[in-house]
Amino acid sequence: MAGDINVKMRLDQEGKFKNAVKEINSELKAMQSEIRAVDAASKGEANTLENLTRKQESLTKAQQKAADLEKKLAEAVANAQKNYDKAADQTKKYKEQLENAKKSGTATEKEISALTKAVADSEKAEQKANIALQDWTKKQNDAKVTTANLTAQVAENDKYIQEAKASYDGTAKSIDEYGKSTDKAADSVEIMAEAMAAAGINAKLEEIKQALLDCADAAATYETAMAKVSTLTGGD
Repeated sequence: MAGDINVKMRLDQEGKFKNAVKEINSELKAMQSEIRAVDAASKGEANTLENLTRKQESLTKAQQKAADLEKKLAEAVANAQKNYDKAADQTKKYKEQLENAKKSGTATEKEISALTKAVADSEKAEQKANIALQDWTKKQNDAKVTTANLTAQVAENDKYIQEAKASYDGTAKSIDEYGKSTDKAADSVEIMAEAMAAAGINAKLEEIKQALLDCADAAATYETAMAKVSTLTGGD
């Protein structure tokens, strides 16, 4: 053995995956921007069927692009693992060669020096490959979170769409016109029931509250709600 040893330092296909992921990321960011634009344009009417449907289209496109990103990153992780395994095998090979050379008693000082440098260079390449693997793995995990979040948003928005389709006025009831949750509905029902009782409606307070809650829970139509109130008040 004579001269320096050429240690492989390059990570195969690293640039290819970086470019591909960068392109998909750019497209995904544009789609997420579109979602924000849809939300901004629908303020004051965010719970209408028309705007919910428009948002669903944007969410679905972003969800599909996020899934594409996750798939590409899985390929990048697999490639990075392959590069790391190669680097680790290379380091192991040079370490064995160095150990054998030292034991042989025939290796020259130049050969020992060349193998020592090869081991050091190979360990650097292995470390570089490991850093790349960890980086790709983190990106993959982040993409999984993004996909999961968008999938949840698609499912939630679809629930609002179904509510809007079933309602008498074409609006979802779980969110208000600004897209905010109406979790405080129970408090509003209690306030309304107290007001109705105070106004002299002929029914017990708890009965009024329960009737209103039943209507809300069943996503009842306006006609159904009025029928319940009419029954409580003794109306025709």
